[in-house]
Amino acid sequence: MRKKNWLKRLYRQGILISLFLIFTVPFGVVVQQLTDEIGISVEFAQRERSGLRYNYRLRVFLEQLIQQHQLFFSYYQGESSFKPDLLKKQADIAAAVKAVDAVDRDLGATLKTTAKWQKIRQSSQTLSNNLLTLSPDSSLSLHASLISDVRSLIADVGDASNLILDPDLGSYYLMDGVVTKIPSMIEQSVQVMTLGTTIVKRSPTTQEKVRLLSASNAIQSNLNAIQRGTGVAFAANPDLKPAIEPFIADSEISAKELLKLIRITSFQIREVGSLEFAQIGDWAITDQFKLYDTFSPVLDRLLQARADRFTEKQQRVRGFAVLIFIALLGVVVLLLRNQMQRRNTEMTLREQENLLHMAMNAAHMGAWEWNLATSEGKWSNEVVGLFGLDPETFSGDSEAFNERVHPDDRVLNEQAVQQVLKSGGEYRTEYRTIWEDGSVHWLTSVGSLVRNKPGQPLLLTGVTMDITDRKSAEAAIQQAEEKYRSIFENAVDGIFQTTPAGHFLSANPALARIYGYDSPGELIASLSHQIDHELYVDPDRR
Repeated sequence: MRKKNWLKRLYRQGILISLFLIFTVPFGVVVQQLTDEIGISVEFAQRERSGLRYNYRLRVFLEQLIQQHQLFFSYYQGESSFKPDLLKKQADIAAAVKAVDAVDRDLGATLKTTAKWQKIRQSSQTLSNNLLTLSPDSSLSLHASLISDVRSLIADVGDASNLILDPDLGSYYLMDGVVTKIPSMIEQSVQVMTLGTTIVKRSPTTQEKVRLLSASNAIQSNLNAIQRGTGVAFAANPDLKPAIEPFIADSEISAKELLKLIRITSFQIREVGSLEFAQIGDWAITDQFKLYDTFSPVLDRLLQARADRFTEKQQRVRGFAVLIFIALLGVVVLLLRNQMQRRNTEMTLREQENLLHMAMNAAHMGAWEWNLATSEGKWSNEVVGLFGLDPETFSGDSEAFNERVHPDDRVLNEQAVQQVLKSGGEYRTEYRTIWEDGSVHWLTSVGSLVRNKPGQPLLLTGVTMDITDRKSAEAAIQQAEEKYRSIFENAVDGIFQTTPAGHFLSANPALARIYGYDSPGELIASLSHQIDHELYVDPDRR
């Protein structure tokens, strides 16, 4: 029995734990998938920042390369005073190359840039080693090729780092500026400045005019795209406007001056000097680099803010999941605790019930309950046994009890019930039962009414006790009394009972006749206070 109860408790606990796992395991999987998705967004933004970091080093290298190009062009045109600056610029380029080397060691494998950067690095080294010995055309061609390769690498980094896939309007057009539009404007501006400075001293050829106008259109197209894109970005994030708009305006002014100079040169509206072309070109390029330097840190802050938002969201999801897990665990622990308390309570009640059954069995007593509304009854096994029925096969039908009641006592039982329902009070009745073997057993039932709040009777509950032994004892006593009375009445000798004070309690007819009385009553009435004088004449015998 104990093993069976233990298995039952283990089964219930297993159900609770299984329900806990059935809910928490899928919930945990969903939460993990959600946090992984959020983590992808965080990683996406951080990868964009990595690309931005790499491109900024390329931007510095590009600026140094363009400045070297400008210095060489001036030196080529006979400005020998630029030679020291040109040699110094080679040191600046070497420092910029080292900076790109460092970032490529960190990110090259991730962004797949190492091979292309090494090619650019080798070309830059070749140019630096032979800068003053190369022919002007070769040097200018190498510079132009390097500038184009660097711009292409910037675009490749944008692709590999997901910058080109940026999902937010507020940051997408800034990304478009630093990855494609501004580097393209810079490259076109360098081409325009180089070509314009070359042809101002002569009439441009048709091919040169086409190149100038093509570069002019590219610069204007990029500038328009930047203005249109930043307008969308400002609408999505108005806080960007104060930091960026002034630099766009400056870049627009210098770019328009350069475009104006291109038209003048192409259509020979007036004579333009090479210095004027170089100054305006340098002005436009400088403003474009400033625009890049404005876009890049703002974009980096936006990407970091996005990563922080996703990280915070990820932490909130995990925190919520932990709270749910703790709450569910608390519920399971509470249910297990309640189950244990219930088990302990059941054990206590079972022990008390066993003690009660033992007491009832010892007293030949059982408990019962009768529902007055449904006329349904509940009886303990002891009550069923008192009626001579088998608890294992008893159907619970109240008629089975009535059939066992002695026919002469059924009406009395019904009257007792009706009396209780009518006037309240205690239900008490004694009756006989006849078992299948024909034996007669005396029972007594004692009960009381249970009422609802309005006072209407709901239940009649009580106990039934076997009083057969008591009834047998009473019958034996009565039989003995009758026997004694017969002897007392029919004896030929006088028999009487008195108190110590001399009062007669009883006397038989023989004693009355002996003393000349007609009945024992007359004898008791006459001699009650002088029994010692009347019965014993001799004082010594009194």
